[in-house]
Amino acid sequence: MCQRKLRLITSTTNKKTPSSLTGLFAKWDIELISSTQANGAAADGMVVSGEGAEVEAVFLPDLVLERQLPFLILVFGESDSIPPGLADELQRKYAAHPVEVVRFFLMPSGNRAIIGGEPEGHWVACLRRLAAREGIISLVCARTEVDEIAWQLDNYLRLKQRFYLHMARRYEAGSARLEIVSQALGMDERIGQGWLYQDGLGKRRMKEIERWLQNKMKAALTRFRPQRVVVCGSYEQIDSLTAWLAEQEPRIQTCAYAVDFPENTNEEEGKTLMRRSLPELLHDAELLVIAGADSALEELHLERLTQQMKHPTVIDALSLFPVEEAKLFGITYITYGQNTNDRNENYTGRK
Repeated sequence: MCQRKLRLITSTTNKKTPSSLTGLFAKWDIELISSTQANGAAADGMVVSGEGAEVEAVFLPDLVLERQLPFLILVFGESDSIPPGLADELQRKYAAHPVEVVRFFLMPSGNRAIIGGEPEGHWVACLRRLAAREGIISLVCARTEVDEIAWQLDNYLRLKQRFYLHMARRYEAGSARLEIVSQALGMDERIGQGWLYQDGLGKRRMKEIERWLQNKMKAALTRFRPQRVVVCGSYEQIDSLTAWLAEQEPRIQTCAYAVDFPENTNEEEGKTLMRRSLPELLHDAELLVIAGADSALEELHLERLTQQMKHPTVIDALSLFPVEEAKLFGITYITYGQNTNDRNENYTGRK
């Protein structure tokens, strides 16, 4: 079982297959092909994933009835990309065909998976073996239970994120350090050190962060009146934040550093400049907004900001840098739970 590489067609709901999905499946010996590439040749199944995923958009290819093994429809994704009940609806739709629908949810950590389908199903067993080979522990349950698990996990983490932002507002007056309080809370075994969830944010939880960023940007626009702003994050985060900035102050030049940017692309659209080179974007910028990061940002030395930016102000939703170190370099550093009303004017190296 699963002795060879699986070939799965990307469904019509995948207008653009994310490179992360392609890379993940390749590691599992699953090859993603387009329907045109299939050309009626043997494919083991198809992947349904993406925001446009719906029953009407999924069509079985030709020759499915002639198969010995069931045709796999793999419904893959989190709650914000897969509507609840989709996998069960597809199973009902194709009940008369040799089809096996599997609902698959991979935890953001990448080492736990929930597989929804018939326990005795051919592809359920195959996917369990593929996951185990990569050291991934899986739980098999009903398809609808996978939907519920994905949704409730997202909902629970939104509550945690909201609690963290509530604490951050409480400590902005400087009464206590947010990082110390959150670290101490994690010492309680009932909570654990992993309670503060910031990686792999779902879209609904990202809205909480986006509102926080907008509030901080609005204050910075009023107080510092920057002319050039650099926004760092994913494509989706950049689109949303730069559009919001344009509404607030059309005169601002917005520059974007996409952490999921294609390696060979440079482009300029309207007033938004997008580049791969972070130093190039930071030159003469007055405000840096961090919604997402890659290794270049995470490893950035704060002294570089004072050398490249003009009057450096940083709004950081990821808390990448030590607050005291930012103050030492004369950077106005705005992150959770910090009193950022005053610039550090004592730093002689500041432009």
